Amino acid sequence: MRNFTFLLYMLIPIVGEAQGAEPFRYQAGEHGKGKLTYVNDIPILILQGTPKEMGEQTGVLALRQAKPLFQFPHDYFLGECTNEILRTNPKWTKQDGQFKIAIATAELLIWPLVQKKAANLEGNFPEAYRAELKALADAAGKDVATHAQLVSANGLFDLGHIPQSELVRGCSSVIIPPQQSATKGVLFGRNLDFFHFGYLHQYSLLTVYRSSDPKKHSFVSAGFPGLVGCFTGMNDAGLTIASHEVQEPDTTTLFNPKGVPFAMAYRRILEECATIGEALALLDGMERASVTSLVIADTKGGAVIEVTPDTLAVRRFKDKPGVCTNHFCTMKNPNQQEKFATFKRFDDLTKSVAVTKAEGFDIDDIQKRLHEARLFDVDGSKADLTIQSFVFEPAERKVHLRFGNGNGPATVGKLTTLDLNKLWGK
Repeated sequence: MRNFTFLLYMLIPIVGEAQGAEPFRYQAGEHGKGKLTYVNDIPILILQGTPKEMGEQTGVLALRQAKPLFQFPHDYFLGECTNEILRTNPKWTKQDGQFKIAIATAELLIWPLVQKKAANLEGNFPEAYRAELKALADAAGKDVATHAQLVSANGLFDLGHIPQSELVRGCSSVIIPPQQSATKGVLFGRNLDFFHFGYLHQYSLLTVYRSSDPKKHSFVSAGFPGLVGCFTGMNDAGLTIASHEVQEPDTTTLFNPKGVPFAMAYRRILEECATIGEALALLDGMERASVTSLVIADTKGGAVIEVTPDTLAVRRFKDKPGVCTNHFCTMKNPNQQEKFATFKRFDDLTKSVAVTKAEGFDIDDIQKRLHEARLFDVDGSKADLTIQSFVFEPAERKVHLRFGNGNGPATVGKLTTLDLNKLWGK
């Protein structure tokens, strides 16, 4: 059986195990300057003030309601171990004594090391984010999540590239330039696809940040409470980002223990930058922890920044539509294998937006293409894994979005349109 030390580098996301038959739903409320509310079925957490104030608001309004989130890293670890054990020992089943011994060994010996390795990144967190996390933990209470759990959880996302996970995940993005847009402005479509175990989608949350620091942009971030970084978001300058995991990256350094976790680096972009050029300069001057693709657009156009701890490569879209899935295109890997349909989704999306439309692509066109690019589980169930889907309008500061409800992918059904200027109090 393979040595389990590879699990030190495993990606552990933050979700929660289903509790009972009723699906989870955040309860609306207010605390200090913060507020948790709904627009249609989209839960929106509005945070205002200093890092400490915003952390406290998150802890009281959201995290206290989402305690199961912090059991999931452990559950997910065991899921990864299960897949790897059965892959390398195809004659075993989950009922075999040998399998149970292997799982117990991984849980006892490797899991504590995984947590410690992720927690060691805390010294690289921006100071304001450390303050926010501490306030978040204090407000939520130790019976929900300890400070150590939160710190570890926010570092675990950067440990996923050695080796690649066996649980299905992958995202798709498409950017339409103004010249081919029915709105005459950039359109940015993005799917977040992840192996959700039937409950991850229940904790989706759109968070609005309105910092008291006048030097920082207001922004929105789509994700889960307790994570201070950003995977999908837009700021008040119209700068829009989406992070993508990269399958089997061919690069010298996969993980830099002195680097800033990628989600925090991308939040800094939204707080400090207004254009793609500014974002690139900020990333270039920053120690980076891991490998990702950053899909990014401002009010004029879009690009993909292929990010590693050592290098940055930019694929600019200019006046043509651009696509990104889960492999590098500029930093090419001749040994890249098809995994989680990354090549197929890329090719299908590229062909679908290469069609000339006299009237240009509109919101419905983008939603249709995102639906066609959605990811399925590969275990035979064909379960849809698209848990969040978005179409951003950077120039208008609008987002059209839907969170999956467990009855199908987030790409199906009417999108909720939000005027982000109103959420920012502009």
